[in-house]
Amino acid sequence: MDDRRLIAGVVRTIVDLLVRGEFGVVAAMTRGVRLSAGDLERAVSEYPARLVQPPPAAFEDLEINPVDGVPGRYWLVFDLHDEKGYNDLSLELFVRKTPSGAFAAEVSDLRVL
Repeated sequence: MDDRRLIAGVVRTIVDLLVRGEFGVVAAMTRGVRLSAGDLERAVSEYPARLVQPPPAAFEDLEINPVDGVPGRYWLVFDLHDEKGYNDLSLELFVRKTPSGAFAAEVSDLRVL
């Protein structure tokens, strides 16, 4: 499986957990490096629309950007979705390739862009 598909899988998992309100799981999965479960919950609860699962196609054209000078580390922004479609609440992530070949993520921010 190529890196792009692995990264898309990580993003899909985090988005699914956020939509379901599993903020503690996201914080544990990302080691709460930048945002705690409370930070994530606050950002979602303060947003005026209810998040929904994005369509599968939303994960197909991710703009995955390499971090300069750090091989195997990338950053991306994913627009979350509500009942009307994608919205301006964005999930900002760093992902890095681990020695096992899997990808680990850090939620950098969850904010309105």
